[in-house]
Amino acid sequence: MTEPELAAYLGVERETLRKMRYRGEAPAHFRVGCGPNGSVRYRAAGIKEWIEEREARASTEAA
Repeated sequence: MTEPELAAYLGVERETLRKMRYRGEAPAHFRVGCGPNGSVRYRAAGIKEWIEEREARASTEAA
């Protein structure tokens, strides 16, 4: 999934997703292409795992 697709899926701005990635708070990602200008991509399995971890953390904090 591309960065704009994931941002839309999560309902956040693209810049928010970039900041989350910089802080290590976003799903695991990889780059396609050379250098810092490569396109960021996210695997569906990694997104699912990231969401499940956040849901589990939220439910334990609410208890």
